[in-house]
Amino acid sequence: MMDFLGAFHPLILHIPIGALLAAFLLELIHHFRKSHALDQAIKILLGFTAVTAIIAALFGYFLSQKGGYQGVTLQIHQWSGIGVALLSTLFFLLKSRLSIQGVWIAWGINLLVLTVAGHFGGSLTHGEDFLIRDAPGFIKTVFSSGDEVITNIDPDSAVVFTDIIQPIVKEKCLSCHNDSKKQGSLDLRNESTWRKGGKNGDLFDPENIEQSLLLHRIFLPLDHEEHMPPEGQQQLIPTEVAMIEWWLENGMPFDKKVGDLHSSGRIAQILQSKFQPFDPFEVITADPIDESVLDEFRSNGITALRISQKSPLLEVRLAGVETIGKDKIDLMKKAKEQIVRIDFHGSGITDAELREIASFPNLVQLSLHQTNITNEGIESLRGLKYLQHLNVHSTRVSDESLNDLIALDQLKSLYVWNTHFSSEAIEQLKSARPGLDLGEVN
Repeated sequence: MMDFLGAFHPLILHIPIGALLAAFLLELIHHFRKSHALDQAIKILLGFTAVTAIIAALFGYFLSQKGGYQGVTLQIHQWSGIGVALLSTLFFLLKSRLSIQGVWIAWGINLLVLTVAGHFGGSLTHGEDFLIRDAPGFIKTVFSSGDEVITNIDPDSAVVFTDIIQPIVKEKCLSCHNDSKKQGSLDLRNESTWRKGGKNGDLFDPENIEQSLLLHRIFLPLDHEEHMPPEGQQQLIPTEVAMIEWWLENGMPFDKKVGDLHSSGRIAQILQSKFQPFDPFEVITADPIDESVLDEFRSNGITALRISQKSPLLEVRLAGVETIGKDKIDLMKKAKEQIVRIDFHGSGITDAELREIASFPNLVQLSLHQTNITNEGIESLRGLKYLQHLNVHSTRVSDESLNDLIALDQLKSLYVWNTHFSSEAIEQLKSARPGLDLGEVN
């Protein structure tokens, strides 16, 4: 019986809300236009509010005992709802004894507690971000929790769970499966809660992926009582289902990036349309370089060109220069924030000098082919977060650099022809970074 009555809570709760707001509206009118009839109507509405608020609070308690609701949000909603019932009852009984100032203070308290109860009730039902979920971008920027999906991100560097799966879940599933409301004892907020599963068991069955509980519930007919999301709720669209299925087929990994998982055909198309390609030049910021520094470059045999007429970013060319030396390195450090491309091919650059160059934070392209660079020099490049293009063909770089190269998250092209890389290492590189352009490798 409690479960049956609890189901009526979402219906009943709107009655005292409407009655209290109607009484407040009449109070405003009564303030400017005194009327015995209005005064009586307000009293009747307050009494009606008190009775229905008590019933709503009682039915809400019954609903909470059914399970699926818990946490601080539930506690605040529950006690503020009880507060509405108690305060409206006291207001009904004592209003005639209050001064005019006391009446308005009582109205303020009643409406404040009602607002709190309503807000946290909405959070239980629709999720904690329900007020800003469909808000304009500038409002989301101000009020969001900071965990929105990054739009300017390289697809290969996106973490599948964090950047693809969880945003889908947040929009379509989290309102019923969160810390405050755990339908089926299932919480989908983070990796640890995903791994716990719910009262019906684990979400993922590695032995039978197609029959995993998560996919099974998604693929049930819409009118089936166990279909997820339930009928009447916002449903998953085909591309979202495809993303979830692809993630499960790859073992439900929580730390793997898109580039770590095989994707082809429809999945590759979905990924391409989902992410705005990462362009480091849109996020790199640097102050304009003083022309006197560029004059020093030229007088010391360093060719430095702006990558575009209005950009402060520079491309440096030292191809074929027999000796780089400390003087040139120190001079280039004056523009370390602005230099994004360097061509050292065929030069005498050493591993020690390359370690100095690796401190240039905004390097996007580095040409080291036909030099004496070794694995020691490559190791120093691991911290270059924007490096997308690296050419080391015809160098002494070998298998020892494999992990260092894989660690370059933004790397899009890597040329290792005529190096000491074994065919096995090349295959490992292809497997670890399937989207990486390796050019000719024989």
